[in-house]
Amino acid sequence: MNRFAAGAVCLLGIAAAARAESPLEERIRALEIRTPAAPGTGLGVSFKEGLHVRAAGNDLDFRIGGHVVAHGVFHQHGERHGTDTLVVREAQLELDGRVFERFSLHAAVDLAPGVAGRLFEGYAEFNAWDVVRLRAGLFLVPYSPEALEPLIWQDFPENGLTDLHAPFRDMGVLAYSTLFDGILDFSLGVTNGNGADGADDNGDKDVVGYFGVSPLAWTGWDWLRGFRIGFGGTTGRHEALPDRMPVPAVMPQSGSEIQTGRAGKLPGDQVVREDGRRTRATADLSLSLGPVDFGTQISRFKTGLRSDGHRSDYRSWANRWQLGFWIFGYRNTGQRPTIENPLFAGGPGGLQVAARYSTGTFDDDFIRRGGFAGAETAREYSLVVNWYPNPHVRVSLMLSDIRYSRRGIPVGEPLPPQAGRGAASVPGNDRWAHHTDREKILLLRVQVDF
Repeated sequence: MNRFAAGAVCLLGIAAAARAESPLEERIRALEIRTPAAPGTGLGVSFKEGLHVRAAGNDLDFRIGGHVVAHGVFHQHGERHGTDTLVVREAQLELDGRVFERFSLHAAVDLAPGVAGRLFEGYAEFNAWDVVRLRAGLFLVPYSPEALEPLIWQDFPENGLTDLHAPFRDMGVLAYSTLFDGILDFSLGVTNGNGADGADDNGDKDVVGYFGVSPLAWTGWDWLRGFRIGFGGTTGRHEALPDRMPVPAVMPQSGSEIQTGRAGKLPGDQVVREDGRRTRATADLSLSLGPVDFGTQISRFKTGLRSDGHRSDYRSWANRWQLGFWIFGYRNTGQRPTIENPLFAGGPGGLQVAARYSTGTFDDDFIRRGGFAGAETAREYSLVVNWYPNPHVRVSLMLSDIRYSRRGIPVGEPLPPQAGRGAASVPGNDRWAHHTDREKILLLRVQVDF
């Protein structure tokens, strides 16, 4: 049985198991009770959309939730093109709360193997004013709808190539607001610019911002409110270590390294390091018409490079186009989807089908000067089917066809493992991703949240 057939069998098995669990679903529904607090004393407890604890007078209101995401990657040609694997992609415990009406807290702790106990996200907010809210801590940097949406609500199990430009989570402060009945939304802030796992690499900070316009939100018609245009960007100085790519050039779908190497480790190669102003800029458009969703995005990344007294720019462009539709349900951006006919209520559950095309191009200064290897262009074609037995459970099956290219290499020929003299003998530069110009993979994902 080939791996694609095995994935389909797994999907059918999960569907059968989901139907068999209806008594458990009934027991969980029975827990959705609420114990109100006596006036002036005690706590109120309920279990619905997570465990809620409320203090008398509403001075304290906390919700405890969480999710687990199991993820499998299967390569068409077996281990020659990558190792098939099943992992816990994400497991988290989440805490959201309101304190003294004007303050709110959010924290998410990783529970997945290898990262258990790590703070994944944590921030506090001050919301005394209707016009703007203030946030401080570790949070998702506003860049695009795709980058801002948590993993469990994204249409695809893995994002496209525009995601390589996204800054993800960072430490900083942020002001954000939605104005004029949803017509305008914006976020402005300052962050370290070096992600969640490290402090800034210099004294400068990154300035981040995102502006969204929903020009037809005032109509009140749902099929027009889904039209939205957004613009985002970041800018800040960075001084990265040598032998480190400015863009994390690893394919989200397969984990393949698009570019890698050992700058300055070979005769004739020069040490190349990031040293300049890193700038991101993006524009996106989204449209929801009932069960149909459309989205597109273009993104540009630029930074400075320094090599043996020579200064140049590293540039990368990426774009994304996607289209999807729902049966017996619809998406709610950044929130749990609405499923109209849940499996445990006698219906088939909700079904979403979506297709995506994305591309990325990468400057070759690292290849020419530092002996880096890999592709200059990547193209991704993906198709996904998401099945929701209920709003808290999702089973995803995604097919991706990824194609790599590089100037001077004929179509159909493998990419060389390394550019430069003596490259083939350097350990670590013969990764499988650089020996093919095409990957076909299947992703299987199961997630449960509460």
